[in-house]
Amino acid sequence: MEAHPDIAQLQEEAVGLVEILATRCAPARTRLTQRPVGAMAVLQAMQRHLEVASVQARCCALLANLAADGSHASENLAASGALELLLAAVRTHVGDVQVQSWGLMALQNFWCGSGGHSEAYPEQLRHRAQDLGSPEVLLARLQNRKLMAGTSEDDLESTAKQLQAICVVALHCLAGNDKACRDTLSETLEGSAVQLCSPALDATVVLEVRERACQLICQLLSERNQDAHAAMGRQLAESVLAAMQDHLAAAAAEDAETERGLPAGVPADDDEETEETLVLPSPCYTPSSSSTSPAGAECCRLRATWVSSTRIIVAAMRAFPAEPRIQAAGCRAFQRLALAAARGRGRDRHALLQDLLGIVELIVGAFREHGISAEVQRLAVLAIQGLLLFSSSSFGECQAAVVARLQDMGFSELLLRAITTYPGDATLQENGLPALRTLARAGPEQLLEITQMGTAEKVIAVLKLNMARPLIQ
Repeated sequence: MEAHPDIAQLQEEAVGLVEILATRCAPARTRLTQRPVGAMAVLQAMQRHLEVASVQARCCALLANLAADGSHASENLAASGALELLLAAVRTHVGDVQVQSWGLMALQNFWCGSGGHSEAYPEQLRHRAQDLGSPEVLLARLQNRKLMAGTSEDDLESTAKQLQAICVVALHCLAGNDKACRDTLSETLEGSAVQLCSPALDATVVLEVRERACQLICQLLSERNQDAHAAMGRQLAESVLAAMQDHLAAAAAEDAETERGLPAGVPADDDEETEETLVLPSPCYTPSSSSTSPAGAECCRLRATWVSSTRIIVAAMRAFPAEPRIQAAGCRAFQRLALAAARGRGRDRHALLQDLLGIVELIVGAFREHGISAEVQRLAVLAIQGLLLFSSSSFGECQAAVVARLQDMGFSELLLRAITTYPGDATLQENGLPALRTLARAGPEQLLEITQMGTAEKVIAVLKLNMARPLIQ
């Protein structure tokens, strides 16, 4: 590479070989990421052949691979000028799907998590990268069908899905903790963000992308008025429900696997996860010479903000308050999460504690609005009872605040209504009566209020109908 710097095809093939070495040889990878001079030949090729899309795509693929190692690797590469060259490549080749796919993947790997906020990045460069990674620019990539014009028919669908996956993950990362970003998506783009991201909910898309699309879309919908997203049809609600259920099933399996490795009574690690690395199919790439593969492997790694079950459920329940199946699925999931958290288990216990009062409000809202749905009534009672147990545990320690919020929202009256309406529902009674007892024990005023509702007579009527059920008795 140093002897023939002006031969673009040679540089392209050489970068491909460096990529293979970095993938298969740990010492080579370490040299590239931990020593600023390690990647200089690659960066020089990138700078010299800025107008050659195939060279840029190769170099972007290598940088995406290396930056996936984490913040330390990406900061070292940025110090060598890699971020500046990535920005130039993506700006120069706006119509090349390979440069856009690999370039946006590399930028996401550089900016995900703490890396994008490190003081190792010059302030001016940080602003330029943030501009390039803004919601408007990423959505423009999703809208630009011209990016697919040079792609063969066989590879069109996979390439389009890959670019979509990268954009959705990047948008999720941007919007997750930034309301200003969500406001931009909701207001200036007039709903097109939801329409463009909706295909990522398809069951054929990998779950890691579907769950992020689900959370992002629901966050955007919940910040618009009801009529706007109700008009989008039942299909979107069905897709959200399917993605939400698949995520919850995978999360439950992961929690079960983690728990099997822990001794009984030992709480899980208290570290809260903030990001993870996704393994996705490599974007399709057709180099000028096919002697080496573009990334040395069929898969690539994409750094992403960690997906919280709590945040997905909250977003979905807020976005679709009139959908009983989404409300029921959310209540069922919160009960499971609360019971696990009460034992110091579950990857979501930190998020559950942080959002606890908001979750209580969501469940009471579902309980109130879906009084004719026996399933929602039953599962909401289970969820509230689970949250009360969690809030009284050593990890929660906030039951007084939860009870106060329930009282403020008139939950006692709603609960008594459900107990009276569904006297033969054993599950509702077995969890609703203890929850009512907890509320009555909160203080003299609460006890008086509950007594004045005619509670004693109504509870006695339920007991008479359930004489054969010892838990209710």
